[in-house]
Amino acid sequence: MKRILSALAAAASIAGLALGAAGTAQAAPPPPKPLIITEVATGTFNTPLRDFIEIVPSGGPVSFTYDVAVLATFAGQTHPLGVIPAGTILTPGMVYTVANIGSGVACAQQFFNVNLPANIPIEVRLVPAPLPLAPVDAGFILQTFPLSVGESYHRTWVTPSTFAPGPETPCVPPVVGPEL
Repeated sequence: MKRILSALAAAASIAGLALGAAGTAQAAPPPPKPLIITEVATGTFNTPLRDFIEIVPSGGPVSFTYDVAVLATFAGQTHPLGVIPAGTILTPGMVYTVANIGSGVACAQQFFNVNLPANIPIEVRLVPAPLPLAPVDAGFILQTFPLSVGESYHRTWVTPSTFAPGPETPCVPPVVGPEL
């Protein structure tokens, strides 16, 4: 009887694993992020206020029924950089830019007065406001050296930590799509 019960338990366990694997294989992929952070400029030694963040829609038009906060975390503190207001509509080819008030980026939709660090890791997040339960997008800049004058960090892939230095292009949509 013990052998029969052991055999039945083993069969049930295997069937459960097979059903679980089948369920996992058929699960739908997560929905795409409606907005992505495509460029982050953290200034340089020569231009310390040249900070800006570019945000673009990742597919079709985006219109939020809630505010989306732009937050930067570095040195153990989170700093609000702006809020994309509810009702804002972004269509493919549009860029929403938040920039430091002293950056000279005249095309920005909003300005902040925080200096983004040029030589320590920084995380930039887009979160529903006022309750940041699930981020809309996040970008992790793991810089260990300052950018050169005229450079910023460009997202090279859809994962949060794939940014590489490149020429500054404030308020200009990326040449490639959100799948980068």
